[in-house]
Amino acid sequence: TLNNVLVGDVWLCGGQSNMAQTMDRYLIWDQVKGDFSNPYLRLFKIKEGGISSAEPSKELVIDPFFKNTWQSCTPDFAAKFSAVAGFFGMQLQQDTKVPIGLLYANRGATQANSWLPRELLETNPRYARFLDPSNPNFKESKNNPGAIRTPSHLYNGTIYPLAPFAIKGVVWYQGESDSRWAQLYADLQTDIITSWRALWGYEFPFCVVQLAPHAVVPWDQLGEARAWVRDAQYQSVKAMQNAGLVVITDAGEGQDIHPQAKEIVGHRLATLAASLDDPTIDAECPKFEKMLVKQDRIFLRFTDVGDGLETRRVAMNRAAGFLPGQGPEPAIAEVGTLTGFTICGEDQVFVPALARIISQYTVEVFSPHVSVPVAVRYGWANFPLCNLYNVNGMPASPFRTDAFPMPSFTGSVTTSPSSNIVSDWGSPMQVGNVGDGAYEEVVVDGQSAFKTEGLFLYFVAPEITKPTTATIVVQYHDSGYDTIRMLYDSTSDEVYNGNAHGAWKPGPVIQRDGTGCWKTVEIQLPDVRFSKACNGADLRLQSTSFFTISDVYLKTQSLLN
Repeated sequence: TLNNVLVGDVWLCGGQSNMAQTMDRYLIWDQVKGDFSNPYLRLFKIKEGGISSAEPSKELVIDPFFKNTWQSCTPDFAAKFSAVAGFFGMQLQQDTKVPIGLLYANRGATQANSWLPRELLETNPRYARFLDPSNPNFKESKNNPGAIRTPSHLYNGTIYPLAPFAIKGVVWYQGESDSRWAQLYADLQTDIITSWRALWGYEFPFCVVQLAPHAVVPWDQLGEARAWVRDAQYQSVKAMQNAGLVVITDAGEGQDIHPQAKEIVGHRLATLAASLDDPTIDAECPKFEKMLVKQDRIFLRFTDVGDGLETRRVAMNRAAGFLPGQGPEPAIAEVGTLTGFTICGEDQVFVPALARIISQYTVEVFSPHVSVPVAVRYGWANFPLCNLYNVNGMPASPFRTDAFPMPSFTGSVTTSPSSNIVSDWGSPMQVGNVGDGAYEEVVVDGQSAFKTEGLFLYFVAPEITKPTTATIVVQYHDSGYDTIRMLYDSTSDEVYNGNAHGAWKPGPVIQRDGTGCWKTVEIQLPDVRFSKACNGADLRLQSTSFFTISDVYLKTQSLLN
């Protein structure tokens, strides 16, 4: 006998921590928990943190708090369920009057490759970096227990067991962990959608949450890596059938990667999901269509504007730990003043722009500093402040009108292939025999080299006690896909104070691309002080995995004026 059976729509709620984090971790929960009793909303939670498996598995592991079954939505169960999914399900059920079931299947800090089948990763050469042994996600660590973030393991253990249980569709919130390779993310997200649909055997709706504004991305020197991911999310959804995008440029926080405004995310997802069945519901956000340049102005035309474009007040916290817009010195864009646009000329240097809505579909953009404009960007930052909406209350998706190449977010230096030592590189620096810099001497492609036994390699130069500039040439074997960072002893005020020198100053980053050949890079260091004061050495190369260096050369020295 089966009792208390509902017939309705089941949604799979997946992604990383912004989908995974539970309702009771957010400040708004105390205000709304009394409203989270709904017998027509059912919750089913896969073990919190997800399940890892080296091979596709049919074992379903349920979170013990949910007692191995579906639960009716009550404050007790909603508190331990996804905040985004909870707001989504409650709003969708109330709007549609259809029973709603939610499947929780998430893991924080996961890359998209964790959620893809292995055979798909193996057939795309662009994904080689994820399957390379240099990928730290293959190794168990405190932040990677059981190596759960290994490529495909969450697909195998968390998603695969759910099929072929019938689902209406997927709501997906992920992408922060893939910002370093934003150039791959459109493919990654598209492959998640297509592979999951293939697993279930039909093209269910897929609703994607675009990344929220967030300022703290320490490795991103340009402050725009997340903007490129948002664009990749948009481009992926745009190219697919039965997929939709939720824009949340007004629901982020400067200091918290898990912003408080989860009700905004959930409600917009619910509107998008409801619109898939009811075409009278307008869930579309304004989208850039084309531009026209007239003298010193660029005119932008938008689609999906409904009854027209408008500005709205946006207030986002810079500090963490406050309800939305209530923190000290919030970032505010006022209604009536259109913000978030930048413009550039032929030099491709973007500057803040003035903008105004001039018609139902059109925005005019200009700057007194750009007389001959060529391109515009909107919301193009990790933490953008922008406020273009359509009348139905949906914010415009960030966009760019240009096709300029993606920059290096880490400031990595330009390298070039090189198989032979060149005489004008200068004198080789001596390898430092320091405790955590152990190495072995190897021959790679006929060339003698030093391969690290750990993560560090030290070098010693002739003593330089006066402020000096130096040109360093590094020849390295381009295996693996992580970076090699240079640190050095410096006279800079950042690390040197009188006689108390000896701290490492971060230098440039070398990006390894797995080409399997020898490469060289020339690096300028304007402020060296080489006196063997850092672990008995002057310069250190480090990475998160083994690397191979032929030699490091000190090319020139010149006194600073």
